[in-house]
Amino acid sequence: MAVGSRVECEGYRGTVLYCGALPSTAGTWLGVEWDDASRGKHDGSHNAIRYFTTSSPTSGSFVRHKKVSFGVSLFEAIRKKYGEEVDDADINLVADMCVGGAYGQLRPVEFVGAKKVSAKQSKLEELRNVYAAGRQVAFTDSEGLLEKYAPNIVELDISRNLISSWDTVAMAADKLKHLDFLDVSDNRLQLPSDFEQWKESFRRLRALGLNQMCYDWDQVTLLLPLFPCLEELYLRSNNITTLRGHGTTLDRITVISLEANPLRGWDEVNHLGTLPKLQQLILPGTGISTISLPADATDGTTLFPSLSSLSLSHNVIADWKAVSELDKLRSLQELQLHSNPVCDSGEVNATTARQLVISRIHRLVILNRTKITDAERLGAEIDYLKRYGREWLQVGGSRDPTKDHPSEKFLQQHPRFQNVLAKYGAPEESELEEPDTSIKKTLVTVTLESPNMPNKPPVQKKLPGAMTVNKLRSLVTRLFKGSNAASLTLHNVSRQTKETRLSVYEIELDDDMKEISFYSIEDGSVILVRW
Repeated sequence: MAVGSRVECEGYRGTVLYCGALPSTAGTWLGVEWDDASRGKHDGSHNAIRYFTTSSPTSGSFVRHKKVSFGVSLFEAIRKKYGEEVDDADINLVADMCVGGAYGQLRPVEFVGAKKVSAKQSKLEELRNVYAAGRQVAFTDSEGLLEKYAPNIVELDISRNLISSWDTVAMAADKLKHLDFLDVSDNRLQLPSDFEQWKESFRRLRALGLNQMCYDWDQVTLLLPLFPCLEELYLRSNNITTLRGHGTTLDRITVISLEANPLRGWDEVNHLGTLPKLQQLILPGTGISTISLPADATDGTTLFPSLSSLSLSHNVIADWKAVSELDKLRSLQELQLHSNPVCDSGEVNATTARQLVISRIHRLVILNRTKITDAERLGAEIDYLKRYGREWLQVGGSRDPTKDHPSEKFLQQHPRFQNVLAKYGAPEESELEEPDTSIKKTLVTVTLESPNMPNKPPVQKKLPGAMTVNKLRSLVTRLFKGSNAASLTLHNVSRQTKETRLSVYEIELDDDMKEISFYSIEDGSVILVRW
């Protein structure tokens, strides 16, 4: 019942900050600061007298000790979940009840229930992955039961419990020689009293969950030397604003999650750019609005040399220039960018936003968990040229390479434009017409023809660009009677005659839910119908 202990009452967890009497009442009271401030009533004061101080004006209250639970040992929680029939008396009984055999060996006595107890004990010994979250774990046993009966645990989740210090966690980890993954998220752990004492306790740990711990970066970096082999670090929903000063303690890290931390900006993220092995960086909901990376290498930046996966969803990125900065990341293949103003403001629809991201980041393979096909990249990059081609001409761009000198401002806004231009050639003047959003102009005239029916004349149709592939498929099956709907495929065929452009290429309309405009279908397009 010491100050600093963690308790639970009616599903709410809190920390004891006072233990003693209150005027005009009998017995002992506990002053508790609740993790959920809505559970409390005050800030630690009662009748104008302060007994303790809370971090929130309504997170404190007084309760009787009989109303709260002070928790159980880790072994007790594991035993209740994975081997309820085993108790200490049964375990000792099985071990002790033996008789001498014919050749002097000890033979266990068989009795009712013994096989069941033995099976449960064996079950504990075989445990590799233990999920003991939210089971009121507060301490580790002093009898060595964890090490004796569950020594082979590799992954241990003890999040949302009543553990109050890292000393308790280290004592448990010290007994688990195979521990590889540890999740202590959503506990209120005081830092170790003696870092040197526990320096060997986490020596094999590879992954660590520290989500919702109320830690700042200084506290995290104090803990890091305890985990010399750490590769994955999960720090969601803490109080981290800066990422400076980690030294070499993160050099083995391959995955970091900083989701829902109030970072000061992308400059803080760049402090992780020197980590040589960092492959996955998770940053949703961190308030990032801009991105800036130094162009200190011929093909991008020297920062984040191994970063292949980046999550930036649910931020406030509103500038396409920030998206273009990500093209400097030389190993980036997977990106999550949904739920940002740049994609969701309504200025462009979701399909166009996806195409713009693809065209601006040339190494990208997966966007928002969807693989980018070769045909999708081709269509996205050609549409990128058409979308900004007129602006390029107006600021000094030219189809004559000797006169092609677009302004520095344009190149800063569109750093990939010249590369895409070199890949496909400049679009024709007719392709650069200003968009007209009237209903008449949103219709495109296309030609439908089928190699499977060579005697059928091509069919011309005016189609809305917003028509889905599924609706076009229905139209085609009516126009080409006898076609096999089950195996029917549609291909947009583009025929270019300029030497600087691809001569002939096809884009399959392979997603029934997408609009046909997604596949660069425009006036004069030819759609091949095959089955």
